[in-house]
Amino acid sequence: AISIPYFDPDRQLLWSRIRYGWRDFHQPAGVSPMLYGLWNIPHNSPKKPIILVEGETDTLTLLQHHHRALGVPGAAAWKDEWKMLIPGDVVIVIPDSDAAGLHLTERIANSLGQIRVADVTPYKDVNDALVALGDGFTEWLNGILKGAQLRRGLPPKPKTFRERLETDDGDLVALAEQHTTLKQIGEGRYKGLCPIHSEKTPSFFITIGKGWYCHGACGTGGGYSKLRMLLER
Repeated sequence: AISIPYFDPDRQLLWSRIRYGWRDFHQPAGVSPMLYGLWNIPHNSPKKPIILVEGETDTLTLLQHHHRALGVPGAAAWKDEWKMLIPGDVVIVIPDSDAAGLHLTERIANSLGQIRVADVTPYKDVNDALVALGDGFTEWLNGILKGAQLRRGLPPKPKTFRERLETDDGDLVALAEQHTTLKQIGEGRYKGLCPIHSEKTPSFFITIGKGWYCHGACGTGGGYSKLRMLLER
Protein backbone atom coordinates (compact mmCIF):
# COMPACT_ATOMS: atom_id res chain seq x y z
CA ALA A 1 0.00 0.00 0.00
CA ILE A 2 1.07 3.59 -0.67
CA SER A 3 0.10 6.51 1.56
CA ILE A 4 -0.58 9.72 -0.41
CA PRO A 5 -0.63 12.75 1.94
CA TYR A 6 -2.89 15.72 1.25
CA PHE A 7 -1.85 19.12 2.62
CA ASP A 8 -3.64 22.46 2.74
CA PRO A 9 -2.20 25.51 0.88
CA ASP A 10 -0.17 26.32 4.03
CA ARG A 11 1.46 22.86 3.89
CA GLN A 12 -0.33 21.49 6.97
CA LEU A 13 -1.26 17.78 6.76
CA LEU A 14 -5.01 17.28 6.35
CA TRP A 15 -5.33 13.54 5.69
CA SER A 16 -3.86 10.71 3.62
CA ARG A 17 -5.32 8.67 0.80
CA ILE A 18 -4.22 5.03 0.73
CA ARG A 19 -3.68 3.25 -2.58
CA TYR A 20 -3.83 -0.54 -2.72
CA GLY A 21 -2.67 -2.04 -6.01
CA TRP A 22 -3.62 -0.44 -9.33
CA ARG A 23 -7.03 1.21 -8.78
CA ASP A 24 -8.13 0.47 -5.20
CA PHE A 25 -8.15 3.63 -3.05
CA HIS A 26 -9.22 4.36 0.52
CA GLN A 27 -9.58 7.70 2.27
CA PRO A 28 -10.82 8.60 5.78
CA ALA A 29 -14.58 8.63 6.38
CA GLY A 30 -16.19 12.05 6.12
CA VAL A 31 -13.43 13.48 3.91
CA SER A 32 -14.47 15.10 0.63
CA PRO A 33 -12.31 14.86 -2.51
CA MET A 34 -10.01 17.82 -3.14
CA LEU A 35 -7.43 18.94 -5.67
CA TYR A 36 -4.04 17.37 -5.11
CA GLY A 37 -1.04 19.70 -4.93
CA LEU A 38 -2.66 22.93 -3.68
CA TRP A 39 0.15 23.37 -1.15
CA ASN A 40 2.72 23.85 -3.94
CA ILE A 41 0.90 26.61 -5.83
CA PRO A 42 1.84 29.56 -3.51
CA HIS A 43 5.50 28.48 -3.58
CA ASN A 44 5.94 28.23 -7.36
CA SER A 45 6.46 31.00 -9.89
CA PRO A 46 3.17 32.81 -10.58
CA LYS A 47 4.35 33.35 -14.18
CA LYS A 48 3.96 29.65 -14.96
CA PRO A 49 0.56 28.30 -16.06
CA ILE A 50 -1.46 25.98 -13.87
CA ILE A 51 -1.48 22.44 -15.29
CA LEU A 52 -4.42 20.18 -14.42
CA VAL A 53 -4.03 16.41 -14.71
CA GLU A 54 -5.90 13.36 -13.47
CA GLY A 55 -4.58 11.71 -10.31
CA GLU A 56 -1.76 12.12 -7.83
CA THR A 57 0.94 10.25 -9.78
CA ASP A 58 0.80 12.53 -12.81
CA THR A 59 0.74 15.54 -10.48
CA LEU A 60 3.89 14.40 -8.69
CA THR A 61 5.64 13.81 -12.02
CA LEU A 62 4.94 17.40 -13.10
CA LEU A 63 5.90 18.83 -9.71
CA GLN A 64 9.23 17.01 -9.91
CA HIS A 65 9.78 18.75 -13.25
CA HIS A 66 9.09 22.15 -11.64
CA HIS A 67 5.62 22.83 -13.03
CA ARG A 68 2.61 24.31 -11.21
CA ALA A 69 0.47 21.17 -11.25
CA LEU A 70 -2.83 20.19 -9.65
CA GLY A 71 -4.42 16.76 -9.74
CA VAL A 72 -8.12 15.99 -10.06
CA PRO A 73 -8.78 12.85 -7.95
CA GLY A 74 -10.58 10.94 -10.70
CA ALA A 75 -12.07 11.83 -14.08
CA ALA A 76 -15.59 12.15 -12.61
CA ALA A 77 -14.55 14.05 -9.48
CA TRP A 78 -14.34 17.65 -10.81
CA LYS A 79 -16.34 20.21 -8.80
CA ASP A 80 -17.31 23.56 -10.27
CA GLU A 81 -16.46 25.29 -6.98
CA TRP A 82 -12.80 24.26 -7.37
CA LYS A 83 -12.37 27.03 -9.94
CA MET A 84 -11.99 29.51 -7.06
CA LEU A 85 -8.88 27.60 -5.92
CA ILE A 86 -7.04 28.01 -9.23
CA PRO A 87 -5.00 31.22 -9.47
CA GLY A 88 -4.07 32.94 -12.70
CA ASP A 89 -5.62 33.11 -16.13
CA VAL A 90 -3.66 30.43 -18.02
CA VAL A 91 -4.75 26.85 -17.30
CA ILE A 92 -3.51 23.89 -19.33
CA VAL A 93 -5.31 20.56 -19.01
CA ILE A 94 -3.42 17.36 -19.85
CA PRO A 95 -6.18 14.74 -19.87
CA ASP A 96 -5.71 10.98 -20.05
CA SER A 97 -6.12 9.79 -23.63
CA ASP A 98 -9.46 8.04 -23.09
CA ALA A 99 -13.17 8.87 -23.06
CA ALA A 100 -13.11 9.75 -19.37
CA GLY A 101 -10.27 12.21 -19.99
CA LEU A 102 -12.26 13.91 -22.77
CA HIS A 103 -15.28 14.20 -20.47
CA LEU A 104 -13.13 15.70 -17.71
CA THR A 105 -11.74 18.23 -20.19
CA GLU A 106 -15.26 19.31 -21.17
CA ARG A 107 -16.29 19.77 -17.54
CA ILE A 108 -13.22 21.85 -16.71
CA ALA A 109 -13.64 24.00 -19.84
CA ASN A 110 -17.30 24.67 -19.01
CA SER A 111 -16.36 25.53 -15.42
CA LEU A 112 -13.39 27.81 -16.14
CA GLY A 113 -14.71 29.24 -19.42
CA GLN A 114 -11.42 28.89 -21.29
CA ILE A 115 -8.49 26.48 -21.05
CA ARG A 116 -5.72 25.07 -23.19
CA VAL A 117 -5.55 21.33 -23.83
CA ALA A 118 -2.33 19.34 -24.37
CA ASP A 119 -2.44 16.01 -26.20
CA VAL A 120 -0.53 13.06 -24.67
CA THR A 121 -1.23 10.52 -27.42
CA PRO A 122 0.12 7.96 -28.18
CA TYR A 123 0.65 7.66 -24.41
CA LYS A 124 -2.10 7.07 -21.86
CA ASP A 125 -1.08 9.87 -19.52
CA VAL A 126 1.88 11.91 -18.31
CA ASN A 127 3.39 9.17 -16.18
CA ASP A 128 3.08 6.63 -18.99
CA ALA A 129 5.04 9.03 -21.21
CA LEU A 130 7.72 9.42 -18.52
CA VAL A 131 8.24 5.65 -18.32
CA ALA A 132 8.34 5.31 -22.12
CA LEU A 133 10.56 8.31 -22.91
CA GLY A 134 13.00 8.42 -20.01
CA ASP A 135 15.50 11.23 -20.61
CA GLY A 136 13.43 12.48 -23.54
CA PHE A 137 10.42 13.22 -21.34
CA THR A 138 11.24 16.86 -20.60
CA GLU A 139 11.58 17.78 -24.27
CA TRP A 140 8.32 15.94 -25.09
CA LEU A 141 6.48 17.64 -22.22
CA ASN A 142 7.66 21.11 -23.20
CA GLY A 143 6.54 20.37 -26.75
CA ILE A 144 2.97 19.36 -25.87
CA LEU A 145 2.62 22.31 -23.48
CA LYS A 146 3.78 24.72 -26.18
CA GLY A 147 1.33 23.16 -28.63
CA ALA A 148 -1.66 23.12 -26.26
CA GLN A 149 -4.83 24.10 -28.12
CA LEU A 150 -7.34 26.70 -26.94
CA ARG A 151 -10.64 25.24 -25.75
CA ARG A 152 -13.65 27.34 -24.74
CA GLY A 153 -16.47 26.05 -22.61
CA LEU A 154 -20.17 26.40 -23.31
CA PRO A 155 -21.69 29.87 -22.71
CA PRO A 156 -22.80 30.11 -19.08
CA LYS A 157 -26.50 29.65 -18.41
CA PRO A 158 -28.41 32.25 -16.35
CA LYS A 159 -27.60 31.61 -12.70
CA THR A 160 -30.19 29.97 -10.48
CA PHE A 161 -30.81 31.20 -6.95
CA ARG A 162 -28.61 28.41 -5.60
CA GLU A 163 -25.78 29.30 -7.97
CA ARG A 164 -25.94 32.94 -6.92
CA LEU A 165 -25.40 31.78 -3.35
CA GLU A 166 -22.19 30.12 -4.54
CA THR A 167 -20.67 33.17 -6.18
CA ASP A 168 -22.10 36.45 -4.89
CA ASP A 169 -19.94 39.21 -3.41
CA GLY A 170 -19.76 40.39 0.17
CA ASP A 171 -17.29 40.97 2.97
CA LEU A 172 -16.40 37.35 3.59
CA VAL A 173 -13.57 38.19 5.97
CA ALA A 174 -15.79 40.27 8.23
CA LEU A 175 -18.50 37.60 8.21
CA ALA A 176 -16.13 34.74 8.96
CA GLU A 177 -14.34 36.67 11.71
CA GLN A 178 -17.61 36.87 13.64
CA HIS A 179 -17.17 33.12 14.20
CA THR A 180 -13.45 32.37 13.90
CA THR A 181 -10.00 33.99 13.86
CA LEU A 182 -8.38 34.45 10.47
CA LYS A 183 -4.71 34.88 9.63
CA GLN A 184 -3.62 36.62 6.45
CA ILE A 185 -1.28 34.27 4.56
CA GLY A 186 -0.72 36.24 1.38
CA GLU A 187 -2.15 39.00 -0.75
CA GLY A 188 -5.91 38.66 -0.49
CA ARG A 189 -5.71 35.23 1.17
CA TYR A 190 -6.79 34.25 4.68
CA LYS A 191 -6.76 31.04 6.71
CA GLY A 192 -8.39 29.90 9.95
CA LEU A 193 -10.37 27.22 11.75
CA CYS A 194 -13.55 26.45 9.85
CA PRO A 195 -16.49 28.40 11.36
CA ILE A 196 -18.94 25.76 10.10
CA HIS A 197 -17.60 22.58 11.73
CA SER A 198 -15.41 21.83 14.75
CA GLU A 199 -11.74 21.18 14.00
CA LYS A 200 -8.27 21.54 15.52
CA THR A 201 -6.27 22.08 12.32
CA PRO A 202 -7.22 25.11 10.19
CA SER A 203 -8.77 24.08 6.87
CA PHE A 204 -10.81 27.19 6.00
CA PHE A 205 -9.50 29.58 3.33
CA ILE A 206 -10.74 32.82 1.83
CA THR A 207 -9.40 34.27 -1.42
CA ILE A 208 -10.62 37.81 -2.03
CA GLY A 209 -12.48 38.05 -5.30
CA LYS A 210 -13.00 34.27 -5.56
CA GLY A 211 -14.71 33.10 -2.37
CA TRP A 212 -14.14 30.68 0.48
CA TYR A 213 -13.36 26.97 0.65
CA CYS A 214 -13.08 24.40 3.45
CA HIS A 215 -10.60 21.58 2.81
CA GLY A 216 -11.74 19.70 5.91
CA ALA A 217 -14.98 17.91 6.77
CA CYS A 218 -17.13 20.41 4.84
CA GLY A 219 -15.36 19.88 1.53
CA THR A 220 -17.26 22.77 -0.02
CA GLY A 221 -17.07 26.50 -0.64
CA GLY A 222 -18.87 29.42 -2.23
CA GLY A 223 -19.74 33.06 -1.76
CA TYR A 224 -20.96 35.36 0.98
CA SER A 225 -24.62 34.29 1.07
CA LYS A 226 -23.82 30.59 1.16
CA LEU A 227 -21.44 31.07 4.09
CA ARG A 228 -23.99 33.19 5.94
CA MET A 229 -26.70 30.60 5.33
CA LEU A 230 -24.49 27.78 6.67
CA LEU A 231 -23.51 29.83 9.74
CA GLU A 232 -27.15 30.61 10.56
CA ARG A 233 -28.34 27.01 10.42
